[in-house]
Amino acid sequence: MGEVTLRQLEYFLAALDDGSITAAARTCNVTQATVSTALNELERSLGVTLLVRSRTAGVHPTAAGSALVSRARSVLDLAREIPDLAAGEQSALTGTVRVGCVFTLGPYLLPRLIGDFAHAHPQLHVDFVEGATGDLRRELDVGRLDLAITYAAQLPKGEWSQEIVRFRQTIMLARSHPLAQAEQLSFHDVADLPLVIYSQPPSRDRVEGFIRAAGVEPDVRWQSSSPETVRGLVRRGLGYSVGNHRPGAEDPMSDDGIAYIPIADPHPLNAVVALYPKGQTLPRRTRAVLDYCLEEASGWDWLAR
Repeated sequence: MGEVTLRQLEYFLAALDDGSITAAARTCNVTQATVSTALNELERSLGVTLLVRSRTAGVHPTAAGSALVSRARSVLDLAREIPDLAAGEQSALTGTVRVGCVFTLGPYLLPRLIGDFAHAHPQLHVDFVEGATGDLRRELDVGRLDLAITYAAQLPKGEWSQEIVRFRQTIMLARSHPLAQAEQLSFHDVADLPLVIYSQPPSRDRVEGFIRAAGVEPDVRWQSSSPETVRGLVRRGLGYSVGNHRPGAEDPMSDDGIAYIPIADPHPLNAVVALYPKGQTLPRRTRAVLDYCLEEASGWDWLAR
């Protein structure tokens, strides 16, 4: 095996991210011939074909190329940390952290992360992507994300890397509804009400599953891929929904016009969890973002909203 350079890995990732050799050359501010030569040398060094090149369809990774992507990003990330390591742990965090966040958490977590964490680390850029859990996992697998925040219940057991905070599901009702003052409710108590449901998979299947497990057939009247739309319909008294409530949150009656009432029927706890590449050392800046979430999680009363 020949020598593999950081520059070759940089051009390899740029070609995949930008979709073509020409676009990668523009991103890296070099000539197209420079990128092509570096990629050819990388493939010769490794003894495998990494990219399928097409004039019309750009470049796509082979199986060997796909296997290299996340490792290449990890190597480049660690290389960028060398100045910080040389300066010691007290040096300012620099560079970019790419955070993925599941849709329903994004409106609450991301403004805090960017406003508070990024304010404390002005030389560090926090970039984010919102998406469904499956999409975030794929982006993490190919190295386009450093960290993803989602729900444990949307992942195979034990797949997540770090639990951040546990919470339980609640029945959401308009505060004006006669049942809104109840200490807890079963699904039989709301069986005659329309169900307003968050439609993104696998949330809908999970919610319908434990309603049926309680012996009630859910009357799904409205569904939406927007959590805000779901809450808006509930707030107007047009039905009930199922939301999240952190264990230990003191007041289930929120100030957003919605009551979050504990569910009397048996149902599993859920958790907000962090995903990151297993078996790889987290760069210091990525660890700092995760540590921020762990430290702040005790105050995440917005999980009840």
